[in-house]
Amino acid sequence: MPIKFKRPKRTPEELKKWKKEQTEMFNSIIELHSDLVPTISISFSGKPKDWGIRNNSWSITMRLKGRIFTPYIGTDKNVRLRLNKLTDSVDYWNENDNQLTSTKTDKKELEKVLKGYIEPNIIKKLVRLNKSFNGYDEWCKLYENKKLKGMDFLKDFKS
Repeated sequence: MPIKFKRPKRTPEELKKWKKEQTEMFNSIIELHSDLVPTISISFSGKPKDWGIRNNSWSITMRLKGRIFTPYIGTDKNVRLRLNKLTDSVDYWNENDNQLTSTKTDKKELEKVLKGYIEPNIIKKLVRLNKSFNGYDEWCKLYENKKLKGMDFLKDFKS
């Protein structure tokens, strides 16, 4: 025969007090989340072919604790060559084909691929820095001293 447990009776005052504590705790979790979890996006900037200048490049835009960081990743060609190395293929850059990013579809697909490699590595670096007391300050110093390079985050997550 299964054992039945009876819930202890709670007074309305107790329940009100617990709900208030729960709300306070939830608000502190949200505050911690906004302080510690970055918002990361990958962006492409390039000029149309008909301008005659081709300066296509990729960068990271990251918001952390209300501050924006924008490390440069590299030119379209160098980013694609790195992706070839990571995937051990020629899917992203082929010297005979010059597969430069040109359409919105290309950009969106590459943004997804780049974010898949870059975001976990940024999080990993932040976690490592946050193990010390001033992790955010260390991140800011690295950024200000130009020690955070986007291409350094474009690597296999396991490495």
